Amino acid sequence: MAVDWRAGLAALALIAAPARAVALPVIPLPQVVQTVDGAAGAALGDGTPIVVPRGDREAADVAQWLDAAVRDHLGRHFVRDGAARDGAIRLRRVPGLGAEAYRLDIDSHGATIAATTRQGLFYGATTLWQLLAAKGDAPLAAVHIEDAPRYPWRGLLLDSARHVQSVATIERLIDVMALHKLNRLQWHLTDDQGWRLQIRAYPRLTAIGGWRLDPYGQRYGGFYSQDEVRQVVAYAAARNVTIVPEIEMPGHALAALRAYPDWGFAGVPASAQSDWGVFPSIFAVDPPTLKALETVLDEVMALFPSHTIAIGGDEAQHGQWRAAPAVQARMKALDLPDEAALQGWFTAQIAGYLAAHGRQAIGWDDMLSAGGIPRDAAILSWHSAHDATRALQAGHDVVLATDPVFYFDHIQAAVPDAPPGRWAVVSPSDVYRVEPGQVDGTGGGHLLGVQGELWSEYLRTDAQMLAMAWPRAAALAELGWTQPARRDWDGFAARLPDEYRLLDRWQVPLAPGLRGQRVEPVALRGVKTSQILVSCSNRLLLNLPARDGHPLLVDIMDRCWKTYAELGHGPITVQIAALAFNYQLADDAKAIVLRAPAGTQDELVVRQDRCDGPELARVALGAVPHDGVPVALRVPLAGDPKGAHWLCLYTATHGPAPLWAIDRLVLP
Repeated sequence: MAVDWRAGLAALALIAAPARAVALPVIPLPQVVQTVDGAAGAALGDGTPIVVPRGDREAADVAQWLDAAVRDHLGRHFVRDGAARDGAIRLRRVPGLGAEAYRLDIDSHGATIAATTRQGLFYGATTLWQLLAAKGDAPLAAVHIEDAPRYPWRGLLLDSARHVQSVATIERLIDVMALHKLNRLQWHLTDDQGWRLQIRAYPRLTAIGGWRLDPYGQRYGGFYSQDEVRQVVAYAAARNVTIVPEIEMPGHALAALRAYPDWGFAGVPASAQSDWGVFPSIFAVDPPTLKALETVLDEVMALFPSHTIAIGGDEAQHGQWRAAPAVQARMKALDLPDEAALQGWFTAQIAGYLAAHGRQAIGWDDMLSAGGIPRDAAILSWHSAHDATRALQAGHDVVLATDPVFYFDHIQAAVPDAPPGRWAVVSPSDVYRVEPGQVDGTGGGHLLGVQGELWSEYLRTDAQMLAMAWPRAAALAELGWTQPARRDWDGFAARLPDEYRLLDRWQVPLAPGLRGQRVEPVALRGVKTSQILVSCSNRLLLNLPARDGHPLLVDIMDRCWKTYAELGHGPITVQIAALAFNYQLADDAKAIVLRAPAGTQDELVVRQDRCDGPELARVALGAVPHDGVPVALRVPLAGDPKGAHWLCLYTATHGPAPLWAIDRLVLP
């Protein structure tokens, strides 16, 4: 039965009061919460029966999920397919509530979840689970909840191309997404650095494109078999999460072109595949290449039932097209004025192929600049709210995925133990305070919802990925589900302690910090870690992993640090590492600040008060191995300066590589 997602939302809008968020320990906050003082609630302990309509397989599946979630994470044992009695949990079907809407009533007779669809029953069960988790063994208070989502697309992107996550970790991410009513997982399966999806027609995509050498010469890679993909898709579907596969084209194609060079152009060495950034690699536009990509999409569509298929479209560099006579001849034959128009034509071919098979293409908002994009293609807007509005006004459905606030590879707080990632802070409150409705435009397009991106260049481990996702993904979930009049940051923050306990129950590690304040613990005041040192220019700060995985903060465009220190007690110690400079910066590489060394070796220079002030030390770095392992250097200061001064430390080098990064400065 097709149910319009707007139906339940419109009904709730008539009764939702514009009051402050009720302090209910649930994220996302339901639209309507009514409590009755003095009314008896329900004690749902061991042996509580879960009652489902006879013959309702979908309701039985929801009951199975609730029973397992309560048993495995709360230590209680319910009875599925139990007989109706006081104190039972009842799942009921009712007409007219909307695609994901539900009602939850808790009283002395037990708990009743009513919904029209399986999705609604499931979301009622997730709300009940959160209430049970927050209350512990205490009875649940009497409450009436009516709920439906604000937007139909509430998602995360998981980048498995740059670094691979285990199937078990992906399933854990899906579990916690489902608890927060997040319902889309865009699975970024291909990029320059790796092809992660088994394609039977083209086995070299994973045999060659699935592997690379990391910056230190170690082989890295892997891929997901089609059986593993089917497992993940089924696991997600049981939890109301649709997996949206992403196959990047025409750019971000290096891994595929290493495997099948005839699909593109020469010019990028295999050794560059461990670099981060934007590559010149791009697919060709000849009929054999388009046919190969259609064959890839045939297997993708067979594995993923998602109506929407992501096709990338971002950051495509047109230089190889511009230099290829065959491409220029094809442009002339198609009467296309430039390479941007050719990308629009390419995208239209791919989107049309998907549409002919009953699917919808979705791609990044870079596609808009190319023109020629079919109106029924959806847009992931990452550049700005302005681009989202432009896409809406052009008649496209849009998912708001804006950088930086929805890019969850940024750190959550500027603290010394922040995990690797982009250094510009994106806190949970930054995410929460976005108002998506401000970008809604006219022209026939719809704002489908919001999505957070877990780009994994710097998230090398599964634990780092999970820690960067939460609790920002919880803030995103409330942004996409709860009406603006029901949301306020203080109310959300008051529910975070319960959120942290929820994450702990599901074995999700927490990143430090909540509101993004900079913290310098007393114990560290004689030790200035790179995260405490001040960048000289704040141009492109990255919290990069050393060889052992611990993060070093460095500006890759200007390797220069400052700190305030009490001098006069002897030499300082600088712990420094030579990291790989593996970045494709294109024209931006010209803006890297390079300071000339006095000799043939790279040097560490220390100056007093200013970066052009008196020179206190100049230490040759030739003995430091280029292996990403920090080495401690004892640095005597010339003239034995005394008192409180600013110190400026920078590396003087012959080129951008290696990337010198200070791990810590130890003051005597």
